[in-house]
Amino acid sequence: MKFNKKKLVFVYSQACRTRTNIDVYHRLSRLGWDVCLFTSVSSRSRKSSQYSRYGLVKVFTTPIVFKHPRLHLPIYFLFKILVNRPRIIFIEQDIISVNVLLSWLISILLKQKLVVQTYENIHPLFKVSQHTKVSQNIFFMLQNYLLKKLSFIPDVILTVSHASFNLFKSYNYNTRLLTLGVNSSHFRRLNLSTSSIVKKFSSKYSDYSMDLLNDPKTVIYSYVGRLVEEKGVHLLIKAFAELPFKEKILLIDSFEETDQYTALILRKIKDLDILKNIIFFEANHYSINLIYNISDYTVSPSLDTKLWSEQFGRVPVEASFCHVIPILSRSGHLASLPISKISFDVQKDLPPLQSKKSDYYISKKLSTESVAKEINLIFLSL
Repeated sequence: MKFNKKKLVFVYSQACRTRTNIDVYHRLSRLGWDVCLFTSVSSRSRKSSQYSRYGLVKVFTTPIVFKHPRLHLPIYFLFKILVNRPRIIFIEQDIISVNVLLSWLISILLKQKLVVQTYENIHPLFKVSQHTKVSQNIFFMLQNYLLKKLSFIPDVILTVSHASFNLFKSYNYNTRLLTLGVNSSHFRRLNLSTSSIVKKFSSKYSDYSMDLLNDPKTVIYSYVGRLVEEKGVHLLIKAFAELPFKEKILLIDSFEETDQYTALILRKIKDLDILKNIIFFEANHYSINLIYNISDYTVSPSLDTKLWSEQFGRVPVEASFCHVIPILSRSGHLASLPISKISFDVQKDLPPLQSKKSDYYISKKLSTESVAKEINLIFLSL
């Protein structure tokens, strides 16, 4: 396999397994870079590395040693860095991780440039609490110390939110604010049959809910994301139940396994007698654009905690490209997203589901094409 050594970029990303996530690197390749993307193999095929293509991007899977994200050791990725000597190493991972540290040592040895993208957006010392285990508090204090001492490792660190940018600036990293890109060719407005899409992605729906879906007066809300407490789904359920009209449907992403929180959600739905108005669906990241397109609103009622706040907000951005207005709490970066949105204070109010739609707007800087141009300029400056 031939490579353009002067423009060779090796990327490691555990998340880039779908065409929608890889698209930004395809756009980067169209600007002249020879991009090779490495991602972890599925649990079924850990014994071998595999090769494929997405557009102009060469995609490799690499076996992973150790499951914890900070201990990930992508053997094939590190081996290929040593053998092929790319001009730039680009890693989507936290600074304090084995992979970043080893890649930095290799980059020093081979005179390469290291770029790291991080989602970390909460100061480690803010996480220290009397309610947290002693071992966790020790880790947070150690994390703070290491972040101070390791600012020399990446040539550039890319952050996806203002909070993350300010955090790493305070540690004296060479920091850039760069949004996550959305493929505007894939996430766009489509004219679809609502009932057909629901039948495609849901196996449990009633005749009553189908009648509602076919009623033009029905307002369709959707929740896309993890079913965990900090995402505030219980608040959405309560707000939905309190809507004073019957012509309503709530679509809920149900890809997560059943646990205590999902059991709580199901109990609330039954207690509030709204099961007939709720449809659980299963869609992947590539097909989720179809769910957005049959929704009037998407709702993200995320809660800030001591250990977590929204790092970016990919779902409302993707929905916006499909001309759907998101209803958002002000958790983390959600309030700063340059899109049309309805914001609310989750500490004071339930999601305002009766809000009127606002004028449509979304920043072009959120497209993968725009993000690729920004990365291109960063690479050229190194």
